[in-house]
Formats: sequence, C-alpha cells, structure tokens
Amino acid sequence: MKNNSTDTRKKIAVLGGGIGSLTAALELANSKENYEITVFQPGWRLGGKGASGRNMNPQFAYRIEEHGLHVWSGLYDNAFRVIRQCYDTLDRPRDTPLSTWENAFTRSNQMVLWEKYQNKWLPWVVHCPENSELPGEDQAKPHLSMWAYINEGIKYLFAHALRSEQWKYQVTTWSYLKMSCWYFSAISLQLASILPLLFFRFLKKMPFLQRLIMTVMGWIMKVWWLFIRDRLNNDKLRRSWMVMNFGYGMINGIVKCNILAKGLSSLDDHDFIEWMSKFIIDDGGLTLASPLGTFIYDAQFSYIDGDLNKPNFAAGSAILTIFRMAFTFKGALIWKMNAGMGDTIFTPIYLALKSKGVKFEFFHQVTNIGLTDDRKSVKSISVFKQADLKDSHKEYQPLVTIKGLQCWPSTPLGEQISGEIPKLEISTEIDPDKVKTLVQGTDFDLVVLGVPVRALESITEELSQASDRWANMLNQVKTVQTQALQLWFKKTADEYDFVGTQEPLTVCYHESALNTFADMTDLIHREGWPALGTEYPQSLFYLCGPKATEELTLDVVLDLLEKKFGVLLPQATNPPSDINAPLDWEQLVDNTKKSTSGKERVRSQYIRANTIPSEQFTLTLAKTNQFRLKPGDSGFHHLYLAGDWTRNSFNLGNIESTVMSGMLASNSICGNPPLDHITGLNFGEPTPWEQHDHEEKRP
Repeated sequence: MKNNSTDTRKKIAVLGGGIGSLTAALELANSKENYEITVFQPGWRLGGKGASGRNMNPQFAYRIEEHGLHVWSGLYDNAFRVIRQCYDTLDRPRDTPLSTWENAFTRSNQMVLWEKYQNKWLPWVVHCPENSELPGEDQAKPHLSMWAYINEGIKYLFAHALRSEQWKYQVTTWSYLKMSCWYFSAISLQLASILPLLFFRFLKKMPFLQRLIMTVMGWIMKVWWLFIRDRLNNDKLRRSWMVMNFGYGMINGIVKCNILAKGLSSLDDHDFIEWMSKFIIDDGGLTLASPLGTFIYDAQFSYIDGDLNKPNFAAGSAILTIFRMAFTFKGALIWKMNAGMGDTIFTPIYLALKSKGVKFEFFHQVTNIGLTDDRKSVKSISVFKQADLKDSHKEYQPLVTIKGLQCWPSTPLGEQISGEIPKLEISTEIDPDKVKTLVQGTDFDLVVLGVPVRALESITEELSQASDRWANMLNQVKTVQTQALQLWFKKTADEYDFVGTQEPLTVCYHESALNTFADMTDLIHREGWPALGTEYPQSLFYLCGPKATEELTLDVVLDLLEKKFGVLLPQATNPPSDINAPLDWEQLVDNTKKSTSGKERVRSQYIRANTIPSEQFTLTLAKTNQFRLKPGDSGFHHLYLAGDWTRNSFNLGNIESTVMSGMLASNSICGNPPLDHITGLNFGEPTPWEQHDHEEKRP
C-alpha cells in the first residue's frame, strides 16, 4: 500500500471481513470516487460471526459448518439489495449452483413456537403469510409510518376477535347472563372496529381520541378475559387471547407513552417485557411468559451472561423489530439460504469486490490502532501477519470448489502457505517480529473499522484513553457467548415425527440453552456424502442458543440429547415415543474411521462454542443504545465505523442492522449510498435521521 507518483487515489483500509465491513467496501467501490480499498482480515475466510466453512476431511464429506443457525428475513431490504447486486455482478451461468439470488434462497412460510403450558411443551405451529413483493426491490412498497402500522394493528386485533369461532362456542355453553354480556361485548367490538379509520386521520391532533380508543380497547379486553380465563385448556382460545393481549399491550403502551411523538428510541431505557407488563391486561403472566414474549429474546440471544433467567432487551428496539417483522417483510417472513452462509453470501460478495479491484490481505490481524500526539486522529494501524505465502507477490486464494460451488474451507489451504499453518483464525500469541505498522498518509488515508465490539477492547486502548465516549461505548455495549450444534441423522424428519412440515424453524424451547432449532435437511445435497446406505444422512438439524460463561457446550449438548430431545424428535429416542428417553445414538451418522457407539457418536457431529471476543453476539440491552456511536461519528479523524454495535437506526445483532451500518459508513465518506436509499433508516422515529456533521465527511 505504498504511495507512488502515478497513483493519487485515496487509500481506504477496511479492518475486518464481516458483513458491515464488506458492505462499506462495496458501497465505496460503487461510488463515483476512485478509491484504493484493501480489506485486512485475520485468518483465511470472510464472514465474521456469519462465516461458514467446509470440513475438508473427506470423512466428514465436505459438510457445511456454521457459527450458528442463520436465516434471512424478508424485512432485510438493504441486505437483499446488496446481495442481489453481487449476484448480478457475477452473472453466473444458469446451469451452475446458486446461479442467481433467486436460486440462492427459498421462502419458508412455517414456524413452530414451543409453548410451555401446565408443565407440558406444546407445539404452536404458525403459518406465516406471503406476499408478491421481493426484498431489495427498488420499486417495492415503501415503509409506511408508525401511524399507519398501528392503524393496521388495531384493525387486525378487532378483526381477529370478531371472526373468532370461540365466541360462538362460549354462547352455547354459558349461562344466559354471560350470554347477554357476550352480545353486548360483541356489539361494542363491531362499533369499535370503525375507530381505526378515525385513529389514523385525527390522532396527531386529538390526544383525547387516543385515550378514548385505548379505553374502549381496554374495556373490551377485560370483558373478553372474563370469558376466556376459565377456558384456557382450549389451545386455540388460549392462543387467540395471548395474541390479542400482546398486540393490545404494545399499542396501549405506545399511545400512553406518547411514542408517536417521542419515537421508539425513547423506550430503550426499559426492558421490553418489564415495560409491556404495565400495559397488557393482567392474566397472571400467561401472555408474557408465552412464546410471544420470549421469541424476540431467543432470536437475539438476549440474555445477560447467557443466563435464560436474565432476559433483557431494549423495549424500543424490540417493538421496532416486531413491527418490522409483522408489516415490512417482502415475499416471506423467512428466507432460507440454499447452501452455507459463506457459500451463499460471502463468496458472491468476495468475488464481486474482487471484480471491482478491492484487495484482500488474509492472515492479517489488527493488534493496535494508534493516535496522533494530539489524540484527535488515527496515526497508525499495527497488523500481525499470521502466515507467509509461498508466493509473496500474489494474494491468498481462499476458495475451494465443492460440487460446482465455490466455498470457504474450515481450515486454511496449506499448499499456499510457507512455514507453519495457522490453526486458529484469531491468534492468541503475537510474534512482535511479524507485526508491521501502517502509517496514515502513506499506507492509508481513511479507516473503516469493522472489528466486532468485544475485540475492540484490546486494539483501541489509546482511543479509550483519549475519548470518554469511546470508553463508554466499550463498557456499555455488551455481548454474549453463543453455542451451536449440527446433527446428521439416518432417517427423515417425518420418520422421527418432527412437528410440522416444510422444514420449519422452531424456537423458544427453553428446556435447553440450545433453544432455537431448524430442519436444514435441504442442505445435505450441497455436501459430499457418499450414497452408501446409512452413510448418507436423510435429515439435518441445526440448534443454537446463548451460552453461559461457566457452561461447557458438550455438557449442554449431552444434557439436551440424553434428557430433553424427545419432545422435538419423538421417534429418535430409545425407546421411541418416550419423550423423556435419551436419543438413540445409533441414529446419528458417523463416518469416521473409528466409528463409535453410544453417546460418543456425538463427537462426530459439529459442536461449536463462540467464546472468543470476535465471535460473541452483540446485545441490545436496556439503557445501552445511547452509548453506541454512529458510523460517521467515531470522534477521531480518518476513522469510520461499521458493525452491529454502532448506532445505525436498527441497533440489533442481525444482518440488516450491520448492512445499514456499512452503508452509513460509506455515506459518511463519499455520500454513497444516499441516505434516502437506505431503507427504514428513520423507522419508528418522529424526525428524519440526522447524520452527524463529522469534520471529515466527504474527505
């Protein structure tokens, strides 16, 4: 990265190879400016917490190995726009695997929520709606205001109650007095169903109308609870009530807290469930203890220290997510990738960036960011070179081809490396003789810092000493360790009596910390299993969840499979159909040369604990969002930020939030993409997003 007299392009050093960094690099490369962009990545693959790799040991059939369970949501407009652009850039032949983005994803319209009622785990199968829109479409329906979605929510709640067959059921079995109350309540519901039309039009100027509507809704809900509370053993009736009460609680709280004027972010000092408990109808904790209350926590691993007894999620961010999921998804709520995350997402992004001239320095681990004497600007970047290439004049070529698809291996390709081959992506021992220093103004002009927040503690000590804002960000934005399990079985999911069809996602199964579960059988054909009887798996399941610091993931896995797995796969236990029996270990595919028996067969499956700082999941805890820094407001010259830990208007540990952060980092540097091209940027807020007037904006 040395300057010379013929190349006057500004040099941008992108630190880290996660989706935030790569999005920033892509947007910068697409801008009108002519930048020289170099991505510095520790280890041998891109993807950060979303990286996946192929096990190159033939005994393991080049299987996909993930950091966890990854699916995309139809609300990921910005993320889909990025990945669609990459697939368009590649323009793969139609007869190749994942030739287009449409071939890379499959809609999934079913979800199973596990409800614990009277000490029994009951499956709650949810059929998610679909629509004709596609995520990432420029011409797709724009996001409406919160006002419009609240209007839709109220209409849905009234319609849900009015069409409920349980009302008829109650009429035929209750006394005449209660029957009369039902008729009166039903008439009130019909009258109240016209209120949303007035609600949307006049609410801003007529606060008393807000209170009137919520008073009417509250009265109706209390009457309905009187009918329902003695009939809770009816699954449909109980769940109908919980849906109504949950929706009512959110809308009631939004109105009474004047959120339409203050913005959802004003609620981020409160935990979501703690806040909701003040505005729902008191039903003894039934609604908030249900999957409706816990789903958002499970989806975001939102438990302090990985302890399922310590849920915590900023209320404003939780409501924003729920509204986005309910009202802004395109096509389907869930889009499953048709290969590993690395194969489907990071290979196309890498190849697209390469085609645009972006350089990659693999095996380069950042160890320190240095400041100038006045502590206002980035002066240097220290980088540890983890491995030497046999041909020092060429870039490391990271991809392998498996069944026609370019993929990332789970281990480095040793034939390109001279000397010792790194075993870990993040080195714990740094050889000072292999640390080089990049200097601002010579080796780089600007920096995009996309390193995960927990890993920043060791490399930004100078920034913490110079800036209270930076130190507070590191102290307040918390992370959690996570864990994952992948299981290959000899029989099909149907043969094991797996609840539901169409490979659903199942969540909220709190018998184990591995509380999120998905049928990923469709990925088997992307792997390299030999088609020889029981050596070829017929089903594949992924599990993941938060990890408590003191837990050993293998112990968690064995506890689940020995005592609690029968609820999920009843016919996979020994004896079958005994949900309290241990897993029939012989059902696991084990192709290792030293095939084992009993629970030792678990060791042939894929078990992962994400414990190192760069792998930990960023949480959105109450009272912490205010400490996040905006991508264009690091507080230091030359330095821009990209990652799910930044303040990016979504502020969650998901793909969309991280992509938005990368877009905002690029916008702060060169104006691309324009702010009005970033979907959902001011969603849930009363005023438009105001990008900080950074001193070095548009350098």
